[in-house]
Amino acid sequence: MQTCPSCRNDQPDWAVQCPTCGTALAAAGPDPIPPGATAETGPGAYPPPGTYPPPGYGSPGYDTPGYGSPGYGAPDYGSPGYGPPAWSPAPGSAEPTAGDGRLAGWWYRVGATVIDGIILLVFESVVGAVLGAGLLGTTHASGSLAVARVVDLVGALAYQGLLLSYRGQTVGMMAVGTRIVDARSGGGIGVGRGVLRAAIEGLFAVLLFLPWVVDVLWPLWDRRNQTLHDKIVGTLILRTR
Repeated sequence: MQTCPSCRNDQPDWAVQCPTCGTALAAAGPDPIPPGATAETGPGAYPPPGTYPPPGYGSPGYDTPGYGSPGYGAPDYGSPGYGPPAWSPAPGSAEPTAGDGRLAGWWYRVGATVIDGIILLVFESVVGAVLGAGLLGTTHASGSLAVARVVDLVGALAYQGLLLSYRGQTVGMMAVGTRIVDARSGGGIGVGRGVLRAAIEGLFAVLLFLPWVVDVLWPLWDRRNQTLHDKIVGTLILRTR
């Protein structure tokens, strides 16, 4: 309510003129504008058109996510603990030595040699029996032994050369859990080197007994557990289990 200054009658706040005496009244309106201000800049006023700042892109408090966030990246292929059980050298890697569990020890060689020797002995016995029966009572009987030796030699070379080149293992090596690899690359050795290795070992055994003994014992003190014929051909014997 407001009071008319002339007739002193109470009038509503919204009245602009006293209905009794006709005196102009100061009707209630918006808050007075402070000195030096305008209607557009006074308290509670909105800025004049055209003065609004451009809207900001992106909600306040949120940043554009960075690409390549820490902790994310290409997955690591080749999890630790998985891979071929046998040695396969890589650039800069250390070569196997006698203290490395991947190299087959001397007794592994002995076991494989005994098993292979039994197999070849059976083969030689069969060849000798067949040739002896076929040549018995003929003029060529005296040459049966020489023929048998040649067949035995060819059979031994074929046995060693073919199995070592295609499987990397003779039957004896399969039984004890070893295989042969190239000493430099860790791969196969091929037919030629397989036959050559068997021929050198046989040459030591048949013609040069003392060098053969040294050849057989050489892995006991060699840092890579190699025999002499291994060194000549460039091969290693590794464990497969």
